[in-house]
Amino acid sequence: MATKYILIARELQQSEATTNYRKLMFESQSTGPQTLYVSKNHAAFTTAGGTVTQVQDSLFGLDAAAADIDTLGDLAFESRAAADTTYIYGLRVVSHDPVADVAAIKTAADSTLTIVGTSGVVLAANSVGPSELSDYVNVSPMEVQKSEAITARRTLFYRVGTAETQTVTASKAGAAFGAISGTATQVDGNLYKLELAPGDVDTNGELLIKSVGATSTQYIAGVQVVDHDPFADLQTIRQRLVGKSVADTSDGTIKVYDTDGATLLVTLTKTTTGDEVTWTPS
Repeated sequence: MATKYILIARELQQSEATTNYRKLMFESQSTGPQTLYVSKNHAAFTTAGGTVTQVQDSLFGLDAAAADIDTLGDLAFESRAAADTTYIYGLRVVSHDPVADVAAIKTAADSTLTIVGTSGVVLAANSVGPSELSDYVNVSPMEVQKSEAITARRTLFYRVGTAETQTVTASKAGAAFGAISGTATQVDGNLYKLELAPGDVDTNGELLIKSVGATSTQYIAGVQVVDHDPFADLQTIRQRLVGKSVADTSDGTIKVYDTDGATLLVTLTKTTTGDEVTWTPS
């Protein structure tokens, strides 16, 4: 008996009531009658309540019954003919409605109804919408030198859910949120600029910023306060690698020290072959 496996990546709502939403199509290896079996969440195959009907030639329609999709998790069907078997896998039974997901999100965004959370907290109308979904967490990866004196180097840009006056607080290295001296000003639309003060970046580590408006809250993560100057990193690395160099005429070597001028990092020994001069580290 020939066996064929078909992957159909699709979600079906648990015990879906609408018949059209339970329909699938697949290609079989033969055109004869077929019997349908179902495996729910990796369980053994059992006789399904749905049916398999030939549409044309070897193209078949699978009409699953609501009882076939009553268990959350992976779902597979076996369509068994006289001389071959077709397995349809990749399906998943979920609790939400995949067909109406987009509409549900749009309704939540556009509705003027008050939304009540599971904890009993009442959220403001339109509190969950496209802007809030995209802007609730803002990641602005950047390093700022501790107590940076130059304003431009401690200025960042971020988007808010709604263009409105912002109150800004910050958490330094995991501490509780507290007031800062920096101010947020509108640049254009819902794009804002935050100019941190030197005192706002006086603690090494992660700086998490909270920007609160009348209707939305944004968290700006990714700011790291560091000891070195991010704008002079290459120079810092060069100094760390090279430090002070001393040509020692007594033994014909070059000695490379750390930036303290005392710690020997490497000794370069000179050898000459023809026109080539090689400095070998040791």
